[in-house]
Amino acid sequence: MAQNDMSASTNEQPLSVGGMALDMRKDRIGVVMDLTPTRVHLRPGGGGLEWEADPGHVRPASGAEVLRARVALIDAARGLTLEGAREHG
Repeated sequence: MAQNDMSASTNEQPLSVGGMALDMRKDRIGVVMDLTPTRVHLRPGGGGLEWEADPGHVRPASGAEVLRARVALIDAARGLTLEGAREHG
């Protein structure tokens, strides 16, 4: 496993294995599975296939981003979409 002191954000918050991070190129949030000097391995919060990202384009996810991702997972599990919520709300 790699060190937990790698940083990709401008405010120098470190990425850490098990933490939530934003892949800014893909605009996706995932759980950090592994860190290397050249790659960050991420997995969707609800499970699924890992993807690799350049450490320079990954930063720790903010609290609001993590919350938004968790709500999206719950909505997806319930079969809701933004359009469906509008129809039923």
